[in-house]
Amino acid sequence: MDHHLLETCAHENALGQVNPQLKLVLGLGLMLLALAATAPITLAFVFLAAVGLTVGAARIPPGLYLRVLAIPVGFVVVSSALLVVLTQGGAVLAAFDLPFGRLVLTEAGVMLGLVQGLRTFAGMAALLFVAMTTPMVSLFATASRMGVPAVVVDLAMLIYRFIFVLLDEASSVLDAQTSRLAYGRPRGSIQAFSMLAGAVFLRAWRSADELVLAMDARCYDGQLEPSTEQPPLRLRHALGAAGVLAPLLLVVLLWPTGGGP
Repeated sequence: MDHHLLETCAHENALGQVNPQLKLVLGLGLMLLALAATAPITLAFVFLAAVGLTVGAARIPPGLYLRVLAIPVGFVVVSSALLVVLTQGGAVLAAFDLPFGRLVLTEAGVMLGLVQGLRTFAGMAALLFVAMTTPMVSLFATASRMGVPAVVVDLAMLIYRFIFVLLDEASSVLDAQTSRLAYGRPRGSIQAFSMLAGAVFLRAWRSADELVLAMDARCYDGQLEPSTEQPPLRLRHALGAAGVLAPLLLVVLLWPTGGGP
């Protein structure tokens, strides 16, 4: 997946004219609701709300969204399976005799694994809403306005910049190596990977030196100035955000654990 696609979506989505601070508040609110929810059905509601905002309101391509959301699937499956196996309590749902012991699945373990898996996806969906609808430049400016120390904002901006520098350098070197069949054999793959790491390190170091020279030439005084041009906060956008968070908050507060009446 092209690592520039997320930034392109953040700049060209249908919510581009919504105030970034409002989108950040909405995303954080969904994350907090995902942490507070205890019933699977409420977590499903939070997940669907975050997906609906990203794919429906922001009009992010569903295929791209699913590809990004699928990244944590392996982690969620492994961690949830461990919780199911290691947590005991309640009625026994199934038991298996294995060579190394007896595996027992209980109601409490299955419920805990389900809740944690849904909570992870709900939190990830809320994070993707912010990441895929709000440019990082706007988030840096918002952080600066909210009183985050300037040194933290500057470091975040430089780190974010060099993430793409490293990815671009690694991609170009990898393409050159692949065209020369450098990864055809195991031993050759190890050698090629070591050469890739060395080349990326040297190119990144060179890029950092060039950036320092460019900043000095522009009279850098120890503080970067993030862009401060942001769309204004509109009443209809604020009411829309409240219309999403308020019903979800009510459901989280009133729906009991386990989703029963």
